[in-house]
Amino acid sequence: MSQYRFDEDNISYEAQTYATCNGLVMRSKPTPESDPKCVTVEHVAFTLHPHSYPRKAYEDVVEASPLLNSVVDGMSRDPSFLVESLKGTAQADDFTGKLLDIYKRTFESNKNKYAMAVHRSDYMLHHDTEKNEHIPQQVELNTISSAFLSLSTLTHDLHQYLSSPSEKKSGEWIRSTSKDTVPKLFAKAHEVFGEKGQVILFVVQANERNYADQKHLQHALWEKYQIPVVRKTLSELSKLSDQKKLLCDGNIVIEGRVVSVVYFRAGYTPDDYPTQSEWNARYEVEASSAIKCPNIGHHLVGAKKIQQVMADQKVLSKFSNQHEKIFKLFTGLYGLESTLDQSTIQHAIQHPELYVLKPQREGGGNLIHGQRMQALLKEELDKDLARDKYILMKRIKPQSFQSRIMRSGVTKDVECVAELGTFGLYLHNGVDQEAVVNECGGYLLRTKAAHDEDGGVASGIASMDSLCLI
Repeated sequence: MSQYRFDEDNISYEAQTYATCNGLVMRSKPTPESDPKCVTVEHVAFTLHPHSYPRKAYEDVVEASPLLNSVVDGMSRDPSFLVESLKGTAQADDFTGKLLDIYKRTFESNKNKYAMAVHRSDYMLHHDTEKNEHIPQQVELNTISSAFLSLSTLTHDLHQYLSSPSEKKSGEWIRSTSKDTVPKLFAKAHEVFGEKGQVILFVVQANERNYADQKHLQHALWEKYQIPVVRKTLSELSKLSDQKKLLCDGNIVIEGRVVSVVYFRAGYTPDDYPTQSEWNARYEVEASSAIKCPNIGHHLVGAKKIQQVMADQKVLSKFSNQHEKIFKLFTGLYGLESTLDQSTIQHAIQHPELYVLKPQREGGGNLIHGQRMQALLKEELDKDLARDKYILMKRIKPQSFQSRIMRSGVTKDVECVAELGTFGLYLHNGVDQEAVVNECGGYLLRTKAAHDEDGGVASGIASMDSLCLI
């Protein structure tokens, strides 16, 4: 019996129409003739059936999510730790240096203020062939602009629509709650900010292709909570800053309304700061009374260098009394400073298939591997300063599986691997001992061809997926 409700002639049409009717879409790639005010869309790439996933592995990463939230907040509130850990990286990487400068300039005024986060910790299942076990290991921790919180929920809904009743008995199909939990978190932050707050600000990139993921959140905030949202780029905010109209009496004011929450879906790449004016605007937002998602401290904890430092059990134990539950999820992570045992670097040069090099960048498409990694480790990293730009990570070796993927209306059977991300939701009012919100608020599952080195749905490599626990 077919796993789908529809025959082969109709499954493609049904999947595409469901996706486009329900907002499982991205903006079409622009052409020179495109009108920027005209929105044309295409469905995101997605699988046609949920991925079977070990229940124990899923439960382990869900349990770790609020623990990681607390660790991130603790690290962000410890300037001696954060500044010392990033000192070398800030000298080597101008972007990290400018972020750290804003942190140091604003920490004293912000240390007892709100903290809000929509983190996403991404994992792959390492296949231990000797024990025949599948162990979740962290790929990275995203603390700014964690995407696909809305579309992940809609992917489950698509799979429910396409699948036959018999298939739904194959395991426990898990619907990501993030499309509901994230708007609820924003509404709570708006409430915590108080009555003077009139609007939530989304800081976005110009011509954002992944606009629908953000718009679902914006629509939910209005429809469920009657909270309006305005969208501005950092360049648009910089113009207000240049005119002395952005920061008024300690508040961020947009179109005459006080902003309660600033949500960054931009600001994680140097491309978002083409001039000093954008940096000035980022500073004013950070210095304001608004609740930042994330604040500059949380943003910095998401740096690859901190991910590597965090993977030390002695460091982790300073920020969590349940550090064992987090530590077991890390693979090997190494700094490249001269103090490192050089045998690790030499091993990576000799066995490049076992490692990947990561620069201090977010947004996908930044991994360095193979011959290029060997060249960097041999030649360009001779200087200590250059070494601080990167971390070295042991490769995670997942077991591949067959999946059917639809991209641009075309279905294809592909040998795949999957990456699971858990959304960590956090809100602290800066007063109480415990956080107001600290929970796992859903998941994102992405599937890609097993031979692809990098990943990302927006970049056209990975596909949206959903979970069936077994």
